[in-house]
Amino acid sequence: MKNRVAIIGSDLSRELFDKSKSNFEVVLYRKNLSLISLMAKAVDYNFNQLDKEISFEKAEQILNELDKETLSSLIVAQPDLLLLDFYSDVFHGVVETQDQSFLTNSFENMAEVYSFSHIKIKRILNSNHSVQEFINYSSLWCKAFNLFIEFVQKYLPNTVILINSIEFFKEIGFNSNMSQVWQRFNEYAQKKGTSSNS
Repeated sequence: MKNRVAIIGSDLSRELFDKSKSNFEVVLYRKNLSLISLMAKAVDYNFNQLDKEISFEKAEQILNELDKETLSSLIVAQPDLLLLDFYSDVFHGVVETQDQSFLTNSFENMAEVYSFSHIKIKRILNSNHSVQEFINYSSLWCKAFNLFIEFVQKYLPNTVILINSIEFFKEIGFNSNMSQVWQRFNEYAQKKGTSSNS
């Protein structure tokens, strides 16, 4: 019987299971989703105004950001393993909307991508540009992570959370600001009782 896996992270995490098809079944994948966005409230939009020319993958990513239905999908999926990586929180950051929600800042032109939702951006937050920005961002991130762990403990009691931390340090180098931020996030996650594959 295959292990059922959910992935919230980047393609580097997904690729780990693409190479192990005989032992694992990926039942949910949310690409480049910030943990802060994951735990934020849904954003209103008009589905009929979504650009029909964009790719299926991009449309799916946009709607996942707006609907905030990932938690519900996890409850339905009940994965054996939940693999997280914090690529988006390190590289992309988030935008805060005027109605106090958050979206991963993973698109080049946010206004164009979300033109059908009438989103008004309040501010952009990043984790790696300065010490003060890291402090502000990590405060939001830690709160979101704590809420997520509470959610998993309540609704996914049999799911094991794993943190993918190996490949990324090779990608970005140990001495960069990004690697230090990533390491802080990984360390915090591990203190909260998750596992790491490093």
